[in-house]
Amino acid sequence: QSFDDLDAINLWIGDGRAVSSCHKDFYENLYCVVRGTKIFHLLPPAAVPFLEEKNFLEAVYVRANPAEEFTLHSRLRIQLCDANNRIPWITVDPSSPDPSQPGFQTVSNCTMVAEVRAGECLYLPALYYHRVSQKSITVSVNAWYDMTFDHRYVYYNAVRKLAGLPT
Repeated sequence: QSFDDLDAINLWIGDGRAVSSCHKDFYENLYCVVRGTKIFHLLPPAAVPFLEEKNFLEAVYVRANPAEEFTLHSRLRIQLCDANNRIPWITVDPSSPDPSQPGFQTVSNCTMVAEVRAGECLYLPALYYHRVSQKSITVSVNAWYDMTFDHRYVYYNAVRKLAGLPT
């Protein structure tokens, strides 16, 4: 891969309040930490039947008062989008799985934790589920390369189909 093949370069700045939900990307991901430490909870694509994926209504944040100028202190409200458009969302938190969830044991057994420190990089393969957090101010950069829709994609969709999930 070369820089010409990049789909995106992202700058991530956050503190302990910035936590992603568990998700997957259709990108090969090279994630580099400049300052601080990022904590990745990783699950292979084959774990999808145990991640309690559910469909939720799509929504966006909008200004509560559209006439006011937007600032860091502006009030926001949630606005539902098209009621027919549902977003698949992972409800399991791999950093602290709930023992009452059916896939608890599997998720607990196959979660890998990677702490990526300043000056280190993590290669995150496309379709790997991940939850990302940090304990303090962290600055990082990642590069996304579009995945090749090859045997890994076919395998991932076969697992989804066998689990009764939409493909």
